[in-house]
Amino acid sequence: MGEKLTVEELKELMELYKIARTTPVIALSVADGIAGKDFASQAYKRFEDRWAEIAKYHGAHPSDGFNSKTGEIIVNRS
Repeated sequence: MGEKLTVEELKELMELYKIARTTPVIALSVADGIAGKDFASQAYKRFEDRWAEIAKYHGAHPSDGFNSKTGEIIVNRS
């Protein structure tokens, strides 16, 4: 078995992911929308940034993934 996320890390990541999936794509201006500064993109970036921190802590790369049920880190070998 490989490296696993803690229960707290998995819970935090899943909550951030849920927020990102349910946040509407609303931008306050056309420029913000074009620049990817809509609410949904910002929410997904928070998820990505936190995953990058946690992955680094566990010796994984941000391009790796994790099993949302078990918390096992899935190394991307391609």
